[in-house]
Amino acid sequence: MVKAAIDTFSEKKHLICFPHTVKLIMQSIIHDIPAGKDLIAKVKRIVTYFRQSSIAAYKQDCPTRWNSTFEMIERFLVLMNAVTCSLLSLEGAPPMLSSAELRLLKEIMDLFKPAKDVTKSISGERYVTGSQLLPLIAWFRAEVAALKPVCDIGRIVKDALEAGIQQRLKVYETKKYQSLIGVAGLLDPRFKRKYFPSNLYDAEVLNLVNVFIKDSEHPNPQVKKAKNPQEDFPQGDALWKHHNQRISQHQKLAAETPGLGTLDINLKQYTSNPHKPPGTDIIKFWLAQKENTPALAKIALKYCCVLGSSVPCERLFSAAARLTEDRSRLTAEHIWRSLFMKSLGFPDWHLS
Repeated sequence: MVKAAIDTFSEKKHLICFPHTVKLIMQSIIHDIPAGKDLIAKVKRIVTYFRQSSIAAYKQDCPTRWNSTFEMIERFLVLMNAVTCSLLSLEGAPPMLSSAELRLLKEIMDLFKPAKDVTKSISGERYVTGSQLLPLIAWFRAEVAALKPVCDIGRIVKDALEAGIQQRLKVYETKKYQSLIGVAGLLDPRFKRKYFPSNLYDAEVLNLVNVFIKDSEHPNPQVKKAKNPQEDFPQGDALWKHHNQRISQHQKLAAETPGLGTLDINLKQYTSNPHKPPGTDIIKFWLAQKENTPALAKIALKYCCVLGSSVPCERLFSAAARLTEDRSRLTAEHIWRSLFMKSLGFPDWHLS
């Protein structure tokens, strides 16, 4: 599928699925650190034992979904006291974790939580995601660096996590994806130039958008409009706290970067304006700017719709599989209409 996408649209328009990259980092940590792997296996044996009960409220991990391991650990720690009492009173039950193992498990959960949060944030399909990649990477790196594990194994997990972020996520901050997520990030009024990894990257993206504006003097009537609404993010979310701190540290950016030459006046004005709050609907924002800055709005509506993950596509495949599982005479038109109706939210039905 990846090769087909590259052959059809060229490598410049192919973006590696961010959640999949995070999954590779986490799976490597889970499987390559023996002490952590043994501890998680011990938790899984206890969870498997209780899963035999019809009333037990436990979550078990799935080998293909690393976040299910996090959810299993999180749920296990919530029910820790009840688990201890039950295991002591049941014959043939697996041994409970020691106090040292429980402390280590808590540290592992704390180290895994930032990865879970960035995966959840980038996997949405009712808001723009491509422009969030650089902010999410910066937040992910900062959150992991701020953690101070006490156990030796916890420190090993943290070092492996930081090494994985550097090794696998650095590619998103290179010139390879500059024309996709760099442009999308610049044209997201919540982020603009705040998360660019270097001054050179900043200058190149500004110059790239400047060239796009000059090339769009002849409007293309076939530009498609994105219609999915932007979901509001909770103001108290840790990711946005990091973002707000970064904004407060850099109150004002220069409208021009030395060596770039003259920028388009609308691009200058846009970059010098204040940042928009986290809950801003990016698509509505740029639709409202079409009268004042038609060229810039046209580019923004194109690039802000870049997806940061393949999760929406995978959800669509899963929905189609469930739809056709027990029905063999559905036509393509029926499947399309059923999937469309499934995609509608409650407000879209106008029942209230």
